[in-house]
Amino acid sequence: MNSQRGHSRNLQPFSTALKAWPEFKILNTLIQRPNASVADAVQQICNLTRTAAASNKPGSLDLHTWHTFCSLIEVARSTAPVRQAKLIEWVVQLAKVTMMDEATDEPLRSEQFVIWKDLPALGFTAVDE
Repeated sequence: MNSQRGHSRNLQPFSTALKAWPEFKILNTLIQRPNASVADAVQQICNLTRTAAASNKPGSLDLHTWHTFCSLIEVARSTAPVRQAKLIEWVVQLAKVTMMDEATDEPLRSEQFVIWKDLPALGFTAVDE
């Protein structure tokens, strides 16, 4: 039991940082505001994706996809199952999106996965959680 309490304390700074991420704020708003739309939340994530791609910072797309799915898991964890329908629909709709590199007209990728069609980072993020 003591090790679990210590583990929770170690995660507290991560949880605080996660709640400041724009990806978390988008998904949390989707759940907290009854009039928030799945389509708007998908579009907002796509806007963040374009920003990350345009930054040309190494790893920015990988970090963004990881932030997105850590946020999804955290919001789902703190939301009653009967209220998670919008999160499920958001994942379904996001998987229909293929983000394109505006310079090359090729799909954007995180690792080897196409953003968002392949739901990059979802699998290993879920396993980590």
